[in-house]
This record gives sequence, C-alpha cells and structure tokens, in this order.
Amino acid sequence: MENKMTAPPVVRDLLRAGTILLGSCVIGLAVNAGRPAPLAIFDPHGPGALPDEPHISLDAFKELVHLQKYYILLDVRPDDTFAHGHAPAAVHVPETSFLESYQQQNLASLLKTAGVVVVLCDSSECPSADRAAKDLRELGHTNVRVLEDGWRGYLRTGLPIESGP
Repeated sequence: MENKMTAPPVVRDLLRAGTILLGSCVIGLAVNAGRPAPLAIFDPHGPGALPDEPHISLDAFKELVHLQKYYILLDVRPDDTFAHGHAPAAVHVPETSFLESYQQQNLASLLKTAGVVVVLCDSSECPSADRAAKDLRELGHTNVRVLEDGWRGYLRTGLPIESGP
C-alpha cells in the first residue's frame, strides 16, 4: 500500500499561477536585456522611479507670499482640476504636456527671473510635481521646489483661490 500525498487543488492552482508569473518575469527581463536600448528597470532614476525633488513647506511658502518675494507658482494639475480652483497667480502647465507647454509659453525666460519656482499638483501622493521639477532642473533651473502636499496643502494655507481657466 503506497501512501501518496497530493496537494489540494487550490495549492496546485497557486503553484501554477506562481510558475506562470515567474516565467513571464524572466521572459520580460530577457527581452528587455536583448533590446538595443533596454529600459533601465533597476536604475533608481530610471523610467519607473519617482523623482525626489526638494520641497518647500507650507509655512515657508506662506512666508514667500506674505513677504512678497518674487516666486512663480507652476500648477501642473489637469485642465479641469485647475479650472475648479487654483492660486490667483498660478501659471498652468499641465504635466501631461509639460515640455511642450514650457516651450509654447516661453517659460525659460520667465522662470529664470524668479527667486523660487514652486511646483504643485494635487497632493503629496501625486508624482506630477516632482516629475515637472525634475524636468525643470534638467532644463537648467536650479531654484525649483515642490509644494508640500500640493493643492491640498495650498488649501490649508488659507491663501486666496480663484476658479476658471
């Protein structure tokens, strides 16, 4: 009498799914490695990495506003979100077309005159402001900061808000 133990169906299905997933990952990594210009998957600054740009606290931003220091606020949220509410002096440059808008609006010369360029998106969970700030640094702007907690943070400052395009 042979005592043969077999795994329950659920365990077998999980093992199959895990094997398929592992195999897919190996194939994907092999295909990427074989490309003429492979994606830098494991590079901390590669395509999937979130930039970690310098931030400005809400208190420091409020001080900039109240002391009337020359700053430029770039709002990189989508058009509809921006239209629902934004800072009165914000320059709207949607992140989805950031570099295109940067050129069309001739932001290079405008931003070079600012003491500080403050970039915001919806909240601290939104990576758009960090990506835009990174793009600005790569374009030669060194005085760039991301507003802590983005639009949500701005709302907490009590500073003026307007709506419309």
